[in-house]
Amino acid sequence: MVTYKERKENTKVFVLIKHGVVIGCWGNLKNLCESQEDPNFPSYWTLTRKKEDVIEFGNYSIHKVRLY
Repeated sequence: MVTYKERKENTKVFVLIKHGVVIGCWGNLKNLCESQEDPNFPSYWTLTRKKEDVIEFGNYSIHKVRLY
């Protein structure tokens, strides 16, 4: 059984960066994709197939980082 402390230590968030500037942090990828109004931003279904911790496309990059 995983304790609350262990679960919180393993929590990861998605950080959106555009041109080297942090746009925001989201708890899940779907909310991140829905909040973007840029028509060139890839869809949630495209990004879920990527397994890397850093997803780069165009001027954007999404980093999956641990929350300490």
